[in-house]
Amino acid sequence: MNRRVSLVLLLVAWGSAADLSAQDVLVYSKPLFAFVLPSEDAREEKPIRGVTVVAARGEYEAAMFVVHTPVDLKQVTVRLERDLTTKRRTLFPKGNVDIRVVKVWKQFPPTVVVKPGTEPIVVPELLVKDDTVAISDGWRGRVYLPPSFPSEVRTDIPAGTSKQFWLTVWVPEESQPGVYRGSLEILANRVVVKRLPLTLRILPFRLPKPKKTFVIYFRGRVSETGGAEYLPESIYLAQLKDIKAHGFSGVTIYETEPEAVEEAFRRVQKVGLEGPIVQMVAFLKGPAADLRPFVEIARRFGYTPFFLRTG
Repeated sequence: MNRRVSLVLLLVAWGSAADLSAQDVLVYSKPLFAFVLPSEDAREEKPIRGVTVVAARGEYEAAMFVVHTPVDLKQVTVRLERDLTTKRRTLFPKGNVDIRVVKVWKQFPPTVVVKPGTEPIVVPELLVKDDTVAISDGWRGRVYLPPSFPSEVRTDIPAGTSKQFWLTVWVPEESQPGVYRGSLEILANRVVVKRLPLTLRILPFRLPKPKKTFVIYFRGRVSETGGAEYLPESIYLAQLKDIKAHGFSGVTIYETEPEAVEEAFRRVQKVGLEGPIVQMVAFLKGPAADLRPFVEIARRFGYTPFFLRTG
């Protein structure tokens, strides 16, 4: 696994955001997957001078940073100033560097059954562009209405609290190896308070195919009888493509009717998932021992039949 580098930004100032200068900003590292709550105290950390990401071609790689401030910061955003470049002026598009806010919200503890009286806990979990707007989705008839977020990172950081940000770098297969450099800008109320060097080192090889097979628990449904789990085809396919891009080769199928199972296999085949594709037996209609129709569907699409019985 490649080395992952993360960072934290500590804004040390008194008064207002307008009083901040580059000298007031301290940058230091933290483990990539460390949970950072608003109460995070970063004053004891050692400073670093920038962010470095190392990735092979065809890989996603991540970095994390946190802003801690003693004053209220409004309309905070983080952006990449321009495309990254090598000394030979080879470009790496800034659009391949996705920057998001880590939303902290209340969730129930991870468990199969939430017992009565269980209190939700605060979890830094959801990657969003803007955590100041309410997350709201819905349906208009059979049309899913996803949440709407601005295209730029936007958040507020109250005095004495911390805010976590997340970088995801996508290195396409055709990328040229080398060291690419750029600059991250951290702004508050449209005023740049820090420019932070960003270095991307693209390695001259591709990672080998994993020896393990990764299957994700997927609850999307192709059938409109799936209720809240029903996904229009465009969204269903988009989610499968994203699953494949992040290294998974298989998903679960939760359909009940042969026609719906067949449509689900058509979609996973269209996306190019290699499998295994796991059918959930508890959801299949018909005699419990008679899985022959579903075995034939899997084989017709070129997949080895896999089933999971629960309960």
